[in-house]
Amino acid sequence: MPPSLPWLRPPVLFCLAAAAAMGTAAAALAAPGPASALAELIRDPSLWSARNDTPPATAIESAQPPVLNFNCPFASLPDRRVFWDAPVALDLEAGRSFRFEVASPDPAPIRRLTVYFRSGQGWYGADAYPAADGDWKTIRISTTDLRPEGRPSGLHAIDRIRLAAWRGDAVDTSFQVRNFGLDVRPAPVLILRPDSLAETAEAGAGRAAARRTARILERAGVAASFRSDAALSPADLTGIHLVVLPHNPALPPATLETIADFLRSGGRLLGFYQVP
Repeated sequence: MPPSLPWLRPPVLFCLAAAAAMGTAAAALAAPGPASALAELIRDPSLWSARNDTPPATAIESAQPPVLNFNCPFASLPDRRVFWDAPVALDLEAGRSFRFEVASPDPAPIRRLTVYFRSGQGWYGADAYPAADGDWKTIRISTTDLRPEGRPSGLHAIDRIRLAAWRGDAVDTSFQVRNFGLDVRPAPVLILRPDSLAETAEAGAGRAAARRTARILERAGVAASFRSDAALSPADLTGIHLVVLPHNPALPPATLETIADFLRSGGRLLGFYQVP
């Protein structure tokens, strides 16, 4: 039977977290593997499939860096959203976040944009909002921002991206995107996302706790990476000095064993709320 995990005082371990992260590069590094594939999504609008009678994506001629345009005919289409899909192979685990820039000449009719990532039999989604003044706005979507829908197979197995614009007013508009990319922060601090709470009443509270924890660490200058608490392996803890449990009351036995071994080997743990 897996051992229960010790309760460690958050203020003390928060200091340890900050100390552990000293010297860690705070600047995000571009992940080299999928960079060219993501750039191709911007350069080649034919990769995007328009759905629900949505107009096809188009390229803005001579724009540098390349810009992709999406028209939103909210005045004529009956659906409450327009959306476009494109195939992609992404691993959003290990602290990676997805980033892009978005602009709209008239953002008022757009209630929100949603970026979806398909994995297995489900999706992960996060909302984004263009700048009100029409200027370019950088959007960064951390794994803690993503909410699951259906039965996704994990953030390591993303095979499709979807951009959806939700109608606010029945007025035609458009939005543009550029500079798709992945960021990764190499860090000795690991936040375990409470994916084990999926499809439970506490799922929303778990995701909110993970986001708050990430923001607190970021404000303190502590770079952290992320992993799912549903499937944690010893290899995931390579180079990690501190594991953070933002709200993980339902850790699987295998994850408990992995964390217990990590603690026995000198690793440290910071736990909030209920700790198994």
